[in-house]
Formats: sequence, structure tokens, C-alpha cells
Amino acid sequence: MDDEGKKGGEFHSPDRTGQKGSSSGSAGREGLIRRIIIVEDNDNVAKIIARSLNDEGFETKVISYGSAATFYALEKNDSLLLMEYQLPDMTAKDVIVNLKESRIDVPFIIMSAPGNEKGVIEMMKLGARDYLVKEQGFLELLPTSVKNVIQQLDLEDRLAVTEQSLKQSEEKFRNIFNSITDAIFIYDFQGRILETNQATLRMLGVEERALDQLNYLEFLPEDFNKNFNLYLSELRAYKQLIFETTLIDTRDKKIPVECISRLIEYDNDSVVLTIARNITDRKQTENLLRQSEERLKRITETMTDYIYTGFVNNGEPLRTVHSSACQVITGYTPEELSNNPYLWIEMVDEQDRNLVLENVKRVLSGEQIDPYEHRIIRKDGKVAWLRNTPVLHFDETGKLTYYDGVVQDITERKRYEIELLEKQAHLNAIIKSFDGLSFVCSADRKIEFVNDKLIKKTGRNPIGEVCYRALHDRDEVCPWCVNEKVQKGETVRREIRSSKDNRWYSIVNTPIYHHDGRISKQSLVIDITESRLAEQEILRLNSLYFGLLEELNLPVCRFLKDGTIKSVNSAFQRIFVCDTDKPIENQKIFSCISEQLRNWTEKNLSNLSASNPVIRKIFKQIEISDETLYDRVWIIAAVLDQDSNVIEYQAILRDNTGPIMAGRNSVLHSS
Repeated sequence: MDDEGKKGGEFHSPDRTGQKGSSSGSAGREGLIRRIIIVEDNDNVAKIIARSLNDEGFETKVISYGSAATFYALEKNDSLLLMEYQLPDMTAKDVIVNLKESRIDVPFIIMSAPGNEKGVIEMMKLGARDYLVKEQGFLELLPTSVKNVIQQLDLEDRLAVTEQSLKQSEEKFRNIFNSITDAIFIYDFQGRILETNQATLRMLGVEERALDQLNYLEFLPEDFNKNFNLYLSELRAYKQLIFETTLIDTRDKKIPVECISRLIEYDNDSVVLTIARNITDRKQTENLLRQSEERLKRITETMTDYIYTGFVNNGEPLRTVHSSACQVITGYTPEELSNNPYLWIEMVDEQDRNLVLENVKRVLSGEQIDPYEHRIIRKDGKVAWLRNTPVLHFDETGKLTYYDGVVQDITERKRYEIELLEKQAHLNAIIKSFDGLSFVCSADRKIEFVNDKLIKKTGRNPIGEVCYRALHDRDEVCPWCVNEKVQKGETVRREIRSSKDNRWYSIVNTPIYHHDGRISKQSLVIDITESRLAEQEILRLNSLYFGLLEELNLPVCRFLKDGTIKSVNSAFQRIFVCDTDKPIENQKIFSCISEQLRNWTEKNLSNLSASNPVIRKIFKQIEISDETLYDRVWIIAAVLDQDSNVIEYQAILRDNTGPIMAGRNSVLHSS
């Protein structure tokens, strides 16, 4: 296109008189649509489009640059823009955004090459009146689309006129009301229908005399009924709503409609006026786009968090737009993030800042990177983990124009991961520090895990082998196997003597529950051969010890630190009087000895230690009781453990009464 196309383009007059519409204009436009502005950088395509529209009676003007189209629309907004999405200097989206920022509302139709559904969706959200895909049959559909849009604009103009006319003349309202081919409903806030036009009656198959008994909600789907109060609240807030829904006629036929609703005054009350246009034909032509939208919606609905978009020009960032959900994750509003262009990196944890900057640098260079995870400091000071997934978008020349970022809050997942790693570390430490053997078996007795000590003992890694063959050299299940009990959730402890090495082992078998419902058996094995031999030696020495005590005929008592008797010999029972109604082992030594001896014992027990293991009490007194003399020594020795701690006591009573009695009798005999 030459310089003329850059500055303002060229006019193409129609071969016959152009179509005319209503004389009233809508907000943001100067009345009628007087010409079609074709914004297309391909000169040949632009000429073909202009010729096609000229043949239909439209006046056209061709502009090849978005900036020129913006300037023209700012000066004269009485035209309809027919724009290619991707222009040499900007996109159609940029043109519309610039106009909206200048409070200019220009109707527009989008043209796009196949495969740009995402861009089309963006433009429809910005208010595109229609879209056209440049494919086979495109030029045949173009005049019809333009006519439909102009008719739609004309309808909107007439809607404004209708609202004004309602206040001036009931007769004028009725004429206009019934001349409109779209269905019109006037109803109160309970849905009761107050007025409809003839098109409504035809669309729904309702007789006019039944109007007083009808409710608007009867013709709407269930989900709209459930949200009717929300719909009214939004209507009060925004004054006008444009939306799509389905009307259900008296034959239960579903009719897709595009509705424009607004609040009006009717008989001095505020009511709702809705104009519904049957869009069945348009819906059929939009089938492919709708499928794409549904796929995109399903993908978006699976995202738990928010999306941001970064716009790029020649590898340099221009601006970033954040969705409102960013406040839930970061604590910052979209406005705060937009006002501070560095806030996005300032809130990144310092430990992860270099990682984020490096990834942004790679994205700006056009590299499609994998999702990455990093921490941020939220506005409230809390740390949050995020997963950032960049999706890059390029123009037809392969140049990066913008990228979307899908941000997910993975704080909870990270917390569980950290807890799992910590528990795994603790478990590994326990396994490594465990001095015995450890292995895990499945329900079918195949080894799933062994510790290093078991590998060293067996000389190989037996994972995958059956336990009875790998550990016991058996060809069949061990007779002492407790696998079935563990599979029922029991913890089984037992001691066995291995036929393989003839050593004694203590085994604790516990169930391990898997997330899929499986149960494995964990076995902790400790070699207790030495302790078994030590126990046997202790029993032998105790037997020998008490045998010697019986032969010496000295009263001996072993008792615990709280005084509970652990064992006595027969000589002790003969001399000391204890409760005969219960076993001697369940009694306290202090209840069996005299008060004098008890007081001395309680007072001096605390003096016993590893350095002072024995204390003595000598009774050098003569008591006459049935001419019996008593001369005894009470000895208490501390019993120590391997760490020299006192664990119990042993008391011995040495009786010298016999020798004294013999001496006394000798003296008496001499006398």
C-alpha cells in the first residue's frame, strides 16, 4: 500500500445508492453508518472486499495501518470498521483498546485467518459485532455480515428511540413495539409479563389473551431461573446487559437468542425490557468456534489460579495485565501490580529471584520454557509457593507478540512435599542407625525392601525374591510365618531360632498400608543370641547363688528401691514375721522388720552408691525373752547395673546369737 494508504486510504463510491438506517445515533457514534472502513494491509484483498461491498451499495474507505484507522475513527466515528486482526503496526485489539481509552465506541467486524480462534475470542469480548474467517466462501458471507451488523446497530438505535417514545406516546410505542421482528418482553422483578410484541407471541407459540397468566421465567432454562436474582442485581448495577440464553416455547423447543436487557419506567414502576433475537442460524455457523471456546473453557476451568498476559515488542516487555484472581494468591490487586511495574519481581523470594529473572529473559527471547516453581512473599508477609507456566504467542512472521502465564498456588503441595521429605529423611536415619536387619515383604511374600545390613549379611540384594528362600534357604513358606496375621492388620512379635545359622532372633512384624489398599509386612530383626546366653548364665548363677545362701543359713532378701520384696530365702522367712495371707514377693520389706530396723534402713538407703555399696547396722544388745539372747548384724548391699546405677538392694542378717548362747551356758554350768 502506498503512502496514501498509510495516511488515510482511499474512498470507493458505490455503484448505486447505499442502504439507509434510522436517523437516531447511539452513544459514541455520530448517527448513521455512512461508510465501511476496510482496515486491511493486503492491497489485493482490500480491493476485492471494497468491490464486493460497493456492489451491495456501500461506500467504502481502505486503510492499511491500525494507527491510521485509529486516527480516522477519532475524527469521524460514523463508520463501521471491517478490520483484519493482524495489522503491520498493531493488532485490531490495540486499535479498539486505544479507541475505548478515548471513550470512542465504534462498531467493528473482525476478519482473521483460520486458526486464530484465541484472537477472535478476545475481539468478541471487546465488542466485535461479528467475525469472518478468510476461507473459502468468505466473500459471499461478507455482505450479509455487514448488513446484519448494520441492522443490529439500527436495532439498538431503535431500542433507544423506543424507550424515549414510551414516555411520550402509548400509541407510538405500540406501533414501534409491534413493528420490531425480534421478541420483546416487558416484565416486573418477579418475572410477570406486562407487555410483549407480536414477534414474541409467534416465537413462543402463545395466544395474546393468555398474557396475563404468563411469567417470563417459564420460558427460560432452569439455570437462569436459579440465578434470576443475581441477574436483576447486575442489571441494576450496569443498567444494561447483553447476553445469550435459550427460550423454551410451548412445544418445548429450545430457541437460542441474544438478549439486550435494560431497566425502564412503566406505569411509574421500574421494570425490565428485554429484546431477544433468534440466533439459530448464527449459532449453526459458529459451531466450530463454539467448540474451540468450549475446549478453551474446559482447560481454563481446570486451572485453580490466575492468568496474566505480558505484551512484548521486539523482545522488550511493554506491559503486563493480571486477572483479578491474582489478589487471592499474592494479596495484591491487579491495579497495584500495574501501578508498580517492578512489584512482580520485588515480591519474589530473594532465594528464587535469579531463577525467575533468568526464565523471564528466556521467554522474552522467544524460548518456550517448561513450567517452573518459585516462592513469593505475599502482601500479608506469608510465603507462598507458585507454579508458573508461560505460553508464548507469535505473529505470522514468528515474532513474539505476547505471552500468557498460568500461575498456580502450590503452597499446600509444597508443604506436604517438605513434610514427606523430612519424614523420609527421618526414616532413612532410623533405618541406617538400626543395628539389626530390616526388610519389607508383599502379600505374596516377595521382598520389596532390605537395609544395607541385610544385604551385607546375605551377600546380595534379594529384592524381588521370596523371603523364605532368600533369608532362610527354604523351598516353602516358613512354619513360623506371620504374614497372614499382618495382612489382617496385626502387629506380631516373636523370637525364633534360625535353622540357617543356629542363632536366636527377635522379630517385630508390623503392617505398612499403601494408598492403593495394599498391605506389606515390615520386619525388624535383632540378633538376641548373646542376650539369650546371658539370661541362661544369669539363671545358672542365680541358682548357684541361692543354693549357697541356703547352705549358709543366712537370712537374705532382695528388694526394689521402693521396698517391694523381689525374693527371699527360707532362713529369712523363718526369722522375720511377714503377712502370710499373700505371697512374700508382693510385700514390702519394711512391714517384715522391726520398727528400729525399719527406721534405720529407710534413713540409710540413700547413702548407698557405686562408691559406697554396703552399709551395716550392728545390734550389740542383750534382750531377755524366754532366756534368749540376740546378737545380730544387719547388712544392706546395693545391686548395680552396667552403668553403676543402683537398681535394687540385698539385705543379709548375720546372727551371732548361737555362739553367745553357747558361752552363756558354759558359764552357768561352771557355776
